[in-house]
Amino acid sequence: MQSLGFVRLMFAKPIIVTSWARCKYWNKMKKGKEDSFHLYGKAIDLKPQHGGITKDFIEICVEYFTWTKVYDGHIHCDIRGFRGLGQFLILEED
Repeated sequence: MQSLGFVRLMFAKPIIVTSWARCKYWNKMKKGKEDSFHLYGKAIDLKPQHGGITKDFIEICVEYFTWTKVYDGHIHCDIRGFRGLGQFLILEED
């Protein structure tokens, strides 16, 4: 996923990938949506290795992915082909 490379370069700090491509079984275990972009390798969940999720990290993710949703512990990013409402800062529980 090319967008991840750009995020890593722009953020210039270590990033942890908490979830990427999932099989149907693992997606169900993670309580993912049945049509999750993780099932197609088009979604990734990220968090900075050190410190919390910062405004800078959010802005970089929004710049390089078409959909970015902020949760309490990670950011879900995907490349669904259009920019959506998830671009707004939304805090939700994991």
